[in-house]
Amino acid sequence: MFSVYSFTGAAVITSTVFSLLLFLSIDDDPMMKVLFGTLAVIFEAGKFFAWYEYGERRAHRNFSGAFVALFFYLILAAISVGGSIGGINSATNKAQSHLTINDSKISSYNRQIEAIEKQIALNDLAAKKYIEMERIASGVDRIQRENNKLRQEQLKLAAERDALPPVTQGSAIGLIDSIAKSLKLSAQDAQLALVIFLSFLLDFFAAFFVGVIGEELRFRQFSGVIVK
Repeated sequence: MFSVYSFTGAAVITSTVFSLLLFLSIDDDPMMKVLFGTLAVIFEAGKFFAWYEYGERRAHRNFSGAFVALFFYLILAAISVGGSIGGINSATNKAQSHLTINDSKISSYNRQIEAIEKQIALNDLAAKKYIEMERIASGVDRIQRENNKLRQEQLKLAAERDALPPVTQGSAIGLIDSIAKSLKLSAQDAQLALVIFLSFLLDFFAAFFVGVIGEELRFRQFSGVIVK
């Protein structure tokens, strides 16, 4: 039973933390954070108590009471799943943002290098016109000097781009990319699907272990009554 209690505690704490992340982000005022944080804890505690009561009343064949407990549990579980989705999504978005920022920097360098390349191409076209007009001395030398400067600037930008520190892709981002490729989804849709799946899985495990503890307690009570 030690393992069951450990898994239950870990699942309950994790679910509560994710709900706190969502509720604490609602308002920046310290007093409101305390109130919303307290509300999140109450909802989480009420959810597991309602699930435990559902098992108790069902075991005693109080089906109307079990239905009421299940009704409250489903409402609180929906709030909890929403909190878990918000918390997990926030964590994955933060990891994704580091990759996005790095990609933006690389794209910016690439655009500047490409713009310089286009300017060099235009200069070469102008030099060709000068050659056709037999004004080589007055125009081509100047264009060649300008192109040399542009080439140096291009090399400098390429060196700065290549010197950017590499951003390590986290396992969560790698998993999202794998899901997106295997299911032919966009990265956003794959992330949303993964977040929803993990949120429901977390709530399912927490409810399962709470139910196991309830069954164990009822078994002990029943065994105690038989011994007496």
